[in-house]
Formats: sequence, structure tokens, C-alpha cells
Amino acid sequence: MRGAVERLLRWFAEEEQREEEPREERNDEAAEVVEQLVELHQQLAARRQARKQPKEGRSVSLVVGAPHKVIVCSVHKPVRLEKVYGVDAYAYRESHGGLKAAMDCLAKGGTRVRWVSWPGECPKSSQEGVRKRLEEVYECRPVFVDEPEDYAKFCHGILWPLFHCIPSPGLSDAAGIGSRTRPKTKSSLRSAADQYEAYARVNSLYLEAVAEEYDEGDLVVVYDYQLMLLPAMLRKRFHDVACAYFVQCPFPSSEFYRMLPAREALLHGALGADLVSFNHFDYVRHFLNACMRVLGLETSKSRLEYNGRLVAVSICPAGINPDDFDSATFAEEAKAVLEEAAALGGGAVVQGEEEDDHHHHRREPPAENDPDPVGEVADRLRRSFKNRKVIVSIAGLDMSKGIPQKLLAMESLLTSRPEWRGKATLVLAARDRGGHYDAHLRRAVDGLVGHVNGKFGRADYCPVMYVKHDLKREEVVALYSIADVALVASVREGINFSAMEFVASQSASMTTFDDLGVLVYSEFAGCASSFEDGALLVNPYDSDGVSRALHHALTMSNTSKQVRHHKLARYVNTYTAELWGTRLVRELQLAREKASEYTRVLPLDVARLRSFYERSQSRLLVFEYSALLHHKGYLTHPSAAFVACLEALCADPANVVYVLSGRKRDDLASLGDDLFRQLGLVAEFGYWLKHPRGSWERVVSTDDLSWMAEVVPILEDFTRHTPGSFLETNETCVVWHFRDSDSDFGPSQAKDLQLHLDVVVQHRPVRVVTAPAKHRIVVQPSRVSKGRALRAALRDLEVDLLFAVGDERADDDIFEASEASASAHSFTCTLGKKLTRAAYYLDDDELLPTLQTLAATSTAETKKQLLFSQHHHHHHQQQLLLRTPSSSSSTVGGGGGGGGGADPIPIAGGGGESPPSPAEGPASGPPLR
Repeated sequence: MRGAVERLLRWFAEEEQREEEPREERNDEAAEVVEQLVELHQQLAARRQARKQPKEGRSVSLVVGAPHKVIVCSVHKPVRLEKVYGVDAYAYRESHGGLKAAMDCLAKGGTRVRWVSWPGECPKSSQEGVRKRLEEVYECRPVFVDEPEDYAKFCHGILWPLFHCIPSPGLSDAAGIGSRTRPKTKSSLRSAADQYEAYARVNSLYLEAVAEEYDEGDLVVVYDYQLMLLPAMLRKRFHDVACAYFVQCPFPSSEFYRMLPAREALLHGALGADLVSFNHFDYVRHFLNACMRVLGLETSKSRLEYNGRLVAVSICPAGINPDDFDSATFAEEAKAVLEEAAALGGGAVVQGEEEDDHHHHRREPPAENDPDPVGEVADRLRRSFKNRKVIVSIAGLDMSKGIPQKLLAMESLLTSRPEWRGKATLVLAARDRGGHYDAHLRRAVDGLVGHVNGKFGRADYCPVMYVKHDLKREEVVALYSIADVALVASVREGINFSAMEFVASQSASMTTFDDLGVLVYSEFAGCASSFEDGALLVNPYDSDGVSRALHHALTMSNTSKQVRHHKLARYVNTYTAELWGTRLVRELQLAREKASEYTRVLPLDVARLRSFYERSQSRLLVFEYSALLHHKGYLTHPSAAFVACLEALCADPANVVYVLSGRKRDDLASLGDDLFRQLGLVAEFGYWLKHPRGSWERVVSTDDLSWMAEVVPILEDFTRHTPGSFLETNETCVVWHFRDSDSDFGPSQAKDLQLHLDVVVQHRPVRVVTAPAKHRIVVQPSRVSKGRALRAALRDLEVDLLFAVGDERADDDIFEASEASASAHSFTCTLGKKLTRAAYYLDDDELLPTLQTLAATSTAETKKQLLFSQHHHHHHQQQLLLRTPSSSSSTVGGGGGGGGGADPIPIAGGGGESPPSPAEGPASGPPLR
């Protein structure tokens, strides 16, 4: 099939280049193309029918390792409550949104799915009965929100506009901006704070509901911006929870996101998940930039390190289930609605709404003799529109959908192309949820509809049919099935399911290829790049450009429409809701497996370290030089307090202390003559080594530094083009620093420089080391490293306690070398909770108190040893006096003679020293072996 499609696409491209050729010369070739398209669509229909058959044993559990269940947390309702008029009961309507469809596919495959959702407003007197019905029948634990006004204002008045980069009064209040006509006030700022508190409170309600459902091994999926704090709450309650956070809406650029006062809290909330997933790469990039600029985190293109965990970031586009748009599906649903209506009071009519992720569809039970509700509605619509071309646009009434832009484009079409007056109608269905923040838009749309109809309308012709009420789902599918054009003019959107529903409806209802319509799609809506070959992409702000696209769509040849529809159908039938749900769960499991490969860093138990320190007889202490500066930022030298600690540690004869640095030898000499002499030092990233009380020596013999003549000009060029960066040239290496450059541009330049240098030095004995946390790139001989220098220093050293401190992942070679030298207990520690080979971590401000604790212990031991030494010396002098013979005594050990002198005190072993008793030695415990 793929080969046939490729041939069709090539033919289509050639056809567009031959538009001026006589039509009769191309008829035969066009007929052949149509025949091939018919065959392709028959194969597609067969595959879709096969997909509808039950799949025995098909379960996502086979992919992800058999989780207990999947818990879905969402404000979008899997089941909507509808009060039945005239009957003291509720009707329960299952939604047909993308999330619900995806989770239903998992459930059909054998995975148990439990929902945690807000079913809508419900009086307290009815909550217990509703809860029981939802839990037992619909696998849903309801979350009842008593006063949702402030929560709704924060979601729809602040977060929703911000995520769509649309200015709004609520966002201005939250940011404390105000306006010329409505300046900021304390009350407006207080109101915004109250709304955030309500938002956090609702997230807490969801947490408690999940806690009632959660069992170890379950997977939790949190859906969209309404529950952004929930992942972190779950992580705090259940430390090892497997959690995915999917953001359906767009994510704004960091410049826009930083307007939020709660910007840090919301990002911390999202990063409680193991996986954060979006519909499009742009939103991934914006999210990572926000984490870098707002939280100062180190990021890569697909993951970031946060609080000692690896958080994966992925692209997982959502979709629909095309099979849901078949007439047979609607006939089955119609029968179910009739049966439920009869059960609720002798055939009482049940009316209500069915909600999905983007718009409401009103549902009514059809007549019993109507086996095809979609076909019946479509026939009625065709008769009402007669021979007019129908342009369909179905969306909610909000600023992101570009409704004014659609009306302006329709006006431009009828103005620039008078031939369409009376022959083309725009059916604009815009559900109005009646929100306060939509009031201005509501007035603007009403005015534009009246303007266009007043300008071009006649007694028998209405250019714009504006539908404000909710459409039945059958009416939506019927409208899409008869549409000549579907218009999507969103100014900002995560993903647009309406376009997919249009394609699926057209495929399901198509009888001949002449019935196909064309999709005119905004380039700012989700999946625009994927729809590029099948849809006509437009800039919704260019009304004339949209009108030209509408004219092109209305006059497009059948062959072109068929080829374009096939491309769109291929995407819609591939990236389905079923695939989305399976991929999301699979990627969550893979993210967990990847994170488990890294060492789980634990907080350092200082009391335990001190206990081992006191009992050890030989110790190795290793410090990365920059770790000693960490608490003060980028200072030149350690503080006096750190220097005092190092001096006390070096004074303890049981200690061997090394400080490792990338700085020049002369810079380290500024530590002070006495401390410099006692310390072991490593300089220039491992090229130079000095043992305690020793002199500098080379670790490796590297005389070839000719590469510097080629590398330095490149670094100088990048320095000139990167404001805030600077170059440091040492004896054997060069360092490019970008810590003072722009937080976006600096790392971007560093990546470019890394790629450029990798090519330049690939055949030279040189390596390029990037340290993002320290904002630098080091170019040095390939055999030089701090770890290699430390291994050389400790080659013949045996210790029973190791304590090593670094401050980033680039120090992993230090940890490896330190651990290799320790024969007993080791404490490798990093500053800040991050993913390294270190076993423990300390907060930045905890290192100095820890070193002071060890220094105090060493000082006490040194004093104790000094007192013992003085006591031992005094005892030795007494022994010598007793051994000295008096003038009246005989020779020591002589056999004769009487004299009355006392016998001398014997000395063990014939030596001049007496071993100390155990009580005289250190009493802090047995030594480590």
C-alpha cells in the first residue's frame, strides 16, 4: 500500500505542474489514479473493520510489566451527571473525549483503569448515592468540590489564558500588572491569592481520593493544567509512586510563564512526576526553558535532573478513535440511550450534555425506528443547504479558537469573490459556557455575525449560521460528513480534535470521492506540521490569506481532495487514542527504568559519619575546590572558616587531605604557606599533582600542546559573539566560561561550541569536557583528569575511612578514584541533591558545619594524644631514674653480695618503653579494620 501511495503523491505533484495541458490528455491517467484510490480506501476500511473485532489477550500490561491498575486523575469527566427532570434520579452519560477513549482502550486490553474525577456540582444529600454508583459501575472515585468558583477562576481566568499566551484581566491581576482603566489593587491581588489557594485545595482533594485508591505498583496519570500541583503531592505522600503528567494544552514560553507569582510552585508540582509529556516539541522546549530560567535546573532535550531524580520529558500526541464515528457505533449508542431512558421512569425523555475535552455535545434519545441517526441528520442538512457549499467550524467560545478571525475571513471571501455570495455558507457552532472572561469575546462575535449577515445576507440566504447551543453528537458528525470545508483558525492550541473528527467523519460517511471535503487548518494549532501535506495551512491573523485558502478549497479538483484526504486519514488512523494511551503508559514505565539506573542519592547522616571518623585510624579526605566555594557563589578563595577547618583536619596525623581543582598552581598557593604545604593538591584538572609536604609534579608526560594554536582562536571567536563569556588559558588547558551570559543564549552557544570542537579535535589526543552546572567547557589533553591524578596520589595509600565531596556530575571520576582506594567505609557526597555516582548529598549550607564537626573531633583527638604523650614521657623518665644504680648497690643482675639496696623494677622486653594500658588510649570505641 505504501508504494501505491508514493506513486500517487508523485503523480499529484506532476499534475500540478501540468495544469496548462489539455484536460482530455490526462483523463485516462486520472481515472487510473481514482481506481487506485478506491482500492486503497477499501483496504483502509477493511483494516478499520478488523480493528473493531475483539482482541483476545491484548493488554498494555504486557508492555509495561503488569501494573496493578492505572489511576487517571482528571477534571475532564469520564461520566457526566444529568438531573432527570420529573424523576428523582440522575442520568449518567459517558463522555467521548480523547482521554476517555484512550483509557477505554487500555481497559479493553485487560488493564484495570480507575478514574479520579470531579463529576460536576452535586448536592451533599445526593453525594453518597452518586459516589456508590460511580465507583461500582463506572470505576470512578468522585471528587466533590463544594465551592468551585475560585478554583474555576484560577484555572480559566489565569492559567488557561497564560498557557495559551493570551492576555486576560485575571492574568493581569495575578501578576500585579493592572491596566490604565483598571489599576491593580490590594483586593485584586488578594483575590488572585485566594484563587491559588483554592486551586491548591482542590489538588489536595484529588490527593486524598488517590490515596484511597492507590496500591503499591499502580501507575498514576495526571491530566492537564488543572492538576499541576498533584504530581508533587503524590510524590511526597508516596515516595516511589509511578506518575505521568500529561499537558494537553500548550505550554507558554518562559518569558510569558514568568508572569505568574506561583510559577515556582507550579513547576515544582509538575516535576513530581516521573514523566512530563506534551503534544508538540515546541511545548517541550518551552517547559524545559521555564525549568532552566525559573528554577535554575540543568536540562537536556528529553530529560532533566530534579531533586535527585531523573524526570523524563516526551512528545506523545493525543488522538481519537476513528471507529467511534461509524454509523453502526451510533446505532448501538442510540439503543443504549433508549434503554436507559425507559429504565428511568417509563420512557421519560432524558436530556443533557455530553462533555469531552473541547466541546459539549447534547444527547437526546432517538426514535426507535431510527437505526442510523447520523445518516438521517445528514440527509436533513443536505436538503436544508440545497446546492450551497458548506464551510463548517465547531469550537468552544474562547479566545484561542480564533472565532473573530473566521468571521473576518468569511467577510473577505464574500468581498473579494462575489461569485460565492448566495452559494457558500459558514456554519459556526460555538458553545458558549457563559464565563465572565468570555464577555468581551461574546459581544465581538455577536457584532461580527450581525455585520457579515447584514452586509451580504438576503431573504433566502444567510452567509453565517451562528449556533450557540450545544449540538448533539450525531449532528456534529453529520455536519462534518456533509462539509465541503472544515475551518480551524485557532490562534493557539495544544491539539485540535475537531480536525481529526472531521477526517474520521468524512471517511466513515464517504460513498463517492466527490463527497470529500477539504481541511483549512491554522498553522498555530497542534499537529500543524503533521497536517501540512493534507490540509491547507493558514495564518488566522491574515484574513485575506484565509479567504484565499477557502476559495482554493471550494474549487479544488476531486483528485487533489482525494490525495489530501488520504494523507490526513493516514495520520488520524495511525495516531489514535488507543496508541496514545499505550504509548503514555509505556513511556512512563521506560522513564522509571531509566531513572533506576542512576544511584538514588540519600542525605548524608553526619552523626554516622562522625562515629566512623572517631573510630578510624587512617582517613582520606578529598574535596573539590569549587565545593569549598559553593556557599558563597563564585568567590576566588575559600572563606576563613573553611581554611580553619582544613588546617585542623591536616593537623590530625590520622588524616590525608587532598583538594582538587581546575585552577592554576599559583592560584592554589594563595591558600597560605602552611596549609599549602600540608595539603595534597591537584591543579589544572589533573595535570599537576602535589603530595602533602611535597612539590609539584606532572601526572602524565604531555609535551604536545600544538592543538592549542588551533583551538584558542575558535574559543576567542565564540567569546566575541557571546556577551558575558570569557576565556581562561592555562599551561595545559583552555577553559571557556559562560556563567555570566544569557541563560538561553549561553547554553545554546556552548552546545554549538561543543559540536564544533568535537570535529576539530577528533584526531588529536584532546578531549572536550562540558560542565553545564558550572557553565564552562574545558579543552585538555585526553589522558588528563582529576580522577587519574587522584589515583596516582593514592596508589600506595591504605585507609579505613573515605570522605569525598564534589559538586556536580563531572566529579564522578573523583568519586570512582576515591572509592577504589578505600578498603573499608566510604562516604562520597555531592552538594545539592543531584544524580551522580556519589552515595550521599549535603545541601550547600551544610558542608561547612559538617567540616567543623570533623575538625572539632580531630582537635579533641589531637589534644588527647598530646596529653597521653606528655604522661608517657613523664612515666619514661621515672623508669630511667629507677634503673640508675646507687653508689652502695651492686651491678644490676649481679649474683653476689649482700647490700641492702632494693632490686630494680624490671622493664618488659628489655626495652626502654612501657606499653600504654588500654585505658590510656582513645576511649571512643574499637578501631576500624
